[in-house]
Amino acid sequence: LREVSMQKNNTGKYADVKNFLESYLLNKKMIEMLSYEREYFGAQSQGDGFLMLPGGDEVLLRSKMFNVRKFITTLENNNCKLLLYYHYIRGNSVERCAELLGISRTSGFRLKRRALELAADKYYSLFNSDGSPISSF
Repeated sequence: LREVSMQKNNTGKYADVKNFLESYLLNKKMIEMLSYEREYFGAQSQGDGFLMLPGGDEVLLRSKMFNVRKFITTLENNNCKLLLYYHYIRGNSVERCAELLGISRTSGFRLKRRALELAADKYYSLFNSDGSPISSF
């Protein structure tokens, strides 16, 4: 029973850091949408529609992307860091990352799990449970 609850806690722990890392590509897509909106629908579109974000949001989105990139670069230099960078920043699949690292597909997924464990440990040493930073990293 204790083993199951530990596994459940680890899954939640990984989910938080995974969500943080995945926010990079989401924010990148939102910036691309803003650019598309400006180009095809006018430079100063404002409103609360799905595609219409206030102009200041682009700065906020880029700041969030910077935080994710900075977080990954603060990790220890090893294959885990490379996998996180190529998977979450560059948007490559785990299979492609494994190929780039010269390891098997299965080893790539094991490496991703290990990388998320290391990232989660680092994440929780830097952020409070509400996502606010404990200190600057």
